[in-house]
Amino acid sequence: MAALPSRSSACARRRLQQHPVNDSDSLPPLPALRGIVANRDRRGPPRRPIRKKGSIMKFHLAITGAASLLAVAPAAAADFSGLRAEVTAGRASDAVKADLNNGASPFSRKQDDVSFGVEAGYDLDLGSAVVGGYAGVDFPNVDSCDAAFGSDEFCYTAKRNYNLGARAGFKVGGPILVYGKAGYSSGRFKAVYENVTDPTRDFDGTDNQRGLHFGAGAEVAIASFYAKAEYLRTNYDEGDLGHDVARNQIKVGAGIRF
Repeated sequence: MAALPSRSSACARRRLQQHPVNDSDSLPPLPALRGIVANRDRRGPPRRPIRKKGSIMKFHLAITGAASLLAVAPAAAADFSGLRAEVTAGRASDAVKADLNNGASPFSRKQDDVSFGVEAGYDLDLGSAVVGGYAGVDFPNVDSCDAAFGSDEFCYTAKRNYNLGARAGFKVGGPILVYGKAGYSSGRFKAVYENVTDPTRDFDGTDNQRGLHFGAGAEVAIASFYAKAEYLRTNYDEGDLGHDVARNQIKVGAGIRF
């Protein structure tokens, strides 16, 4: 007894009859396939997108520009040129040697107290060096009375003091200036002497005494402001009061540069 065709075989025959296979639907011949594969091999693997060199160059330029700004910033902060004005405070120590015309050796005393002042000047920045001039006034609060030669009394008062001079220095450590200064000074002093045994030798007078000053200091620039500390020595002549004065000062100050 012959086997009956299966239902799947019958369905397949019906599909072939409804949709016959054409030559155009068949695969291309083998040589054509080989050509397609060869062309694909010649193109190589898919290429990655190439970054533009312009963006890389811009990045390097940005880094270089930032580094340049950092390098220039300290130099800009260390500019010491221009007009400046400041206030100062410190301590003044006066060594006084007075000839009291009493036949004895000169009377000597050291007296010190606080001192305040103001100063204005103009500096010229020459690169690593700075030169300039200044004018200022100090108000030392040195005022005392001491016993002299027994019961005699000598009183000394230091009043205002004018300074006029020049300074020069060198930059160290970026915005730091180390300088020396020298110039002319004019101080006003008052002296009172009371001689108990001989009142004819008493005197009370005020005089302006000229002198020369010199010193050194350091200044730190902070944008358009600055801070400073300095030592100053002033030697005054004898004047009409008949006493010599040598002053040592330690001053700190703060100012602005215009």
